[in-house]
Amino acid sequence: MDWSRVKNILIIAYLILDIALGYRIVNDPVRLQSRFTMVSAEEIRELEDRLDAVGVTLRASLPARVPALRFLVLRQGFKPDARLAANLLGVHPADLETEQGGDRIGERDHSPSASQGLSLSPGRGADYTPRPKEGSLGYWHGDERVVVYENGVTVYLRTAHLKGEGTSAWEGTADTALRLEPGLDEEVVTEAVSSFLRGRRILPAGARFDGITYDERTGRYVVRYYQEYDGFCIFGGQVTFSVGPSPRHEVYGRPAGDLESSGGVPPTKRGYDRRGGEESNTRPEVEAALIAWYDPRGYRGRLRPVIPPTEAVASAVTFLEKSGEHAEGLSIDSVTLGYYTEAYNAVEWECPPVWRVKFSRGSEQGSLFVNAYTSEIEGLNPIF
Repeated sequence: MDWSRVKNILIIAYLILDIALGYRIVNDPVRLQSRFTMVSAEEIRELEDRLDAVGVTLRASLPARVPALRFLVLRQGFKPDARLAANLLGVHPADLETEQGGDRIGERDHSPSASQGLSLSPGRGADYTPRPKEGSLGYWHGDERVVVYENGVTVYLRTAHLKGEGTSAWEGTADTALRLEPGLDEEVVTEAVSSFLRGRRILPAGARFDGITYDERTGRYVVRYYQEYDGFCIFGGQVTFSVGPSPRHEVYGRPAGDLESSGGVPPTKRGYDRRGGEESNTRPEVEAALIAWYDPRGYRGRLRPVIPPTEAVASAVTFLEKSGEHAEGLSIDSVTLGYYTEAYNAVEWECPPVWRVKFSRGSEQGSLFVNAYTSEIEGLNPIF
């Protein structure tokens, strides 16, 4: 007997067996289900019935299979310095005037109205105001102001030199008495942002348009761009613009004052309204912006299955009900898997996967971010 030949046959047989076992392990249905969360049509129907019972409509299309995910590691994407502020203001850094956070605040006070309606960061809008805080830097040029925070978040505000005794020249002018009307053509709002961006290096590579919403409370439009990494949205990584009425009234390209002085009567143009019924002429203009951008450093930890989107929607609706929000009349418009972060004063941090649940009622819109591991609420975008 040729033992060498027998040995070779046995070796080949073992190799074939190893390949077959490896294929079985990798493609085993139980193992596959640990790498994906499966959503059945029956589960979606049960959710629809549950939502119908409380007056909520499910318009979103829910995925049937969702991959397991790891934590995403992030670092600050921008260095908070004068160059960032100069890019935002469209000028050379040497042309900026500066103010250190915590210094001379009393000399340049700001009206609380300057930050009204500017909750531009998920769940943390009140932290970012036009007043430089300790560790932050304030910059201005002409009637525009920028505050750069230690955590990299940057806030822009359009200001104006107000005349009158006892009035600070640097008082913010987010005048909520003047309101843009709902239902403006989106092209008009988008053009206001495009006009603002000309000559300003603001939008980072990878920014994706995230839509336009209207804030009934303040009469402003909010235009968002979000950050994307590896096919997933980074919720909290954003460039967000607040578009309000321009204080420089214009009619057909001419200042309204010129028409009045020449005896002309400005025609009615419903660009905005004034509380109390008085109407005037204006055009939309960016009056505030917020930038929070991050540097993704890859993933960390083991793959973990995520909760199904049906559970995320149920958690969001329950949260709204417990918060005193009437669920009746709400529409669930989209459910998107991504990652959520706030801005941290840290070199590096991990952020969890989340489901963003976007909802609306009439012209009002909002979002909730549901932790995709625990189903807890991580944060929210209030209805601006």
